[in-house]
Amino acid sequence: MTIITVGPRPAGESGPDGGGDGGGGTPARERWFPLACYATGQLVLLGWWLALHPGLMSPDTVSYVRHVTTGPWTATHSVAYDALLRLSLRVTGDLSPVTLLQTTAMSAALAHLAGALRPYGPRRRWLVAAVGCAALLPPLGAFTVTMWKDVPFTICVLFAAGTAAGIAARPRAGTRHGDGTPSGATVPDGVPAPARPRPRGGGWDPAWPSWAPSSSGRACSATTASSWR
Repeated sequence: MTIITVGPRPAGESGPDGGGDGGGGTPARERWFPLACYATGQLVLLGWWLALHPGLMSPDTVSYVRHVTTGPWTATHSVAYDALLRLSLRVTGDLSPVTLLQTTAMSAALAHLAGALRPYGPRRRWLVAAVGCAALLPPLGAFTVTMWKDVPFTICVLFAAGTAAGIAARPRAGTRHGDGTPSGATVPDGVPAPARPRPRGGGWDPAWPSWAPSSSGRACSATTASSWR
């Protein structure tokens, strides 16, 4: 007797239980999941922005404003951040657009990280709740609306962490199982079958942000998805 290895089924194909993709990893749910994460984070961070409008300030904030208005110019500041500050001051007269933009970017970074963690097993609802709780806590919420160059640096780190986590969850190219076993291969008696691959979230590509269209278009079956929920 041989054991035939089975890989992920195309989206919509029924599994052994006849449930198709079911509630574990349907493409529709996976498409709305990053948007739900982003909307949750943005809503909470928007509350921080309104409560602390135009944003928290620090001695570094005074240095940035003086740097882009009266001088002297120094080489210790981010050129891109200086440009945003100067544009905000010239157009609106205050710094609130910059802090608002920081909340938007931070929400997108959190959604990207949550989407990258999805293949590791957490339920979608818990990831959405984790994004909301993280944004609600002062270390992230108040920090995001602070006029400080370290805020965009932290946002970039979150994007990098999400991309790295997503790449680590990808099976190796040319195999279906991620362990070197080709698609449709058989396993001799006495040899355990390869472990099921973790769900890819309806074709989500970890090299791109969670809300970007995926080029793969693959989806996992209900059997595979439910085993990792």
